[in-house]
Amino acid sequence: MTVQHHGGRAKDRGQQIGDGVLAVILAASVAALFAANAAADRRQRNADIAEAKGWTIVGPPCPGLSRRAYLANLHAADLRVARAFNFDGVRFARAYGDVSCEEIHDDGGQGPGVHPVCQFTSPAALEVTTPRGEFYFFPQAEPATITVFQSRPECVLASRFTD
Repeated sequence: MTVQHHGGRAKDRGQQIGDGVLAVILAASVAALFAANAAADRRQRNADIAEAKGWTIVGPPCPGLSRRAYLANLHAADLRVARAFNFDGVRFARAYGDVSCEEIHDDGGQGPGVHPVCQFTSPAALEVTTPRGEFYFFPQAEPATITVFQSRPECVLASRFTD
């Protein structure tokens, strides 16, 4: 007995075409998602680079002092470093003025890590405490910026922050 089945092949072929169309639509959707994510990543990276440029301050180095010399300067200038705060795991203290801090991506905004940068209007004296120890700077009435990279602060006598 011979059985002829004519409609089965057409149905199988139609199913194959439908599966193929579905695969193409799925692949296009995944590609569009990857493209959107890549564009968002580029925008974020460009924003991180621009922010790093805005917070990269160039100037002469702040006078860095030993604890003993720092305390002698504080006493001679009749200063008290009473304005202290913690930012991004670092303790900052100053005698006067205002401050603005930001977390900046490493390597000019291109790196995956971040580090703190704080700009001061006229701090007079600065104390910075990191896991590496205590650091002392005496910028007096000059504006100052402290960048802390790998727990080591660097201070320059310049700032864009004005209040």
